[in-house]
Amino acid sequence: MNKLKRLRAAALAVILGGLGLMLGTVAAQATAPPDHKVTICHATASATNPFVQISVDIASSGYLQAGHSLHADDIIPPYTYGDFSYPGLNWNAAHIAIYNNGCNAPAAAQPTPTPTNTVPTPSPSPSQPSASPNPSPTPPAAGVNPSGSPSPSTDATPAPSGAVLGEALAATGSNNPLVALGLFLVLIGLIAIAATAVTARRRA
Repeated sequence: MNKLKRLRAAALAVILGGLGLMLGTVAAQATAPPDHKVTICHATASATNPFVQISVDIASSGYLQAGHSLHADDIIPPYTYGDFSYPGLNWNAAHIAIYNNGCNAPAAAQPTPTPTNTVPTPSPSPSQPSASPNPSPTPPAAGVNPSGSPSPSTDATPAPSGAVLGEALAATGSNNPLVALGLFLVLIGLIAIAATAVTARRRA
């Protein structure tokens, strides 16, 4: 029983460590701006240059309800300052891409055209009648019964290792590897606690 208690305590420590790693990573994504400054994309209402990148005091960008935080088209990233947390302005996928590109709209990827080779079909000469060869039976393709119905394949493709865990991590919507590692530790801890509970129930 002492061994089970130690295993259970270790599993709890792993869970707490995973939760701490996840929360710490999320909190670090919004850090306090240095010198009360935050870099934003200021909207210019220009069709050719819609945004300019400037660094301004947070008092005009969310810390106080004034200035750029009242500009509906400006892009302001989220940040924390002391006990204050600003969620950001226009902070979605499209505007984040503009912000990360120096407040310039990313260039759209131009698809590369694929050349198409056209082979001319020769036409028969009018003076020579075309012969009609006797059709020869074509053997059925692999995996198809002679009746025409596909035969079941006997080669089963095994599921990739860790596919279930990968789907669970993708469901979190997080691309940060530290958050994924924290979630992995929490899952390992929960599995270990469940295993100790089953072992204790069998011994009882």
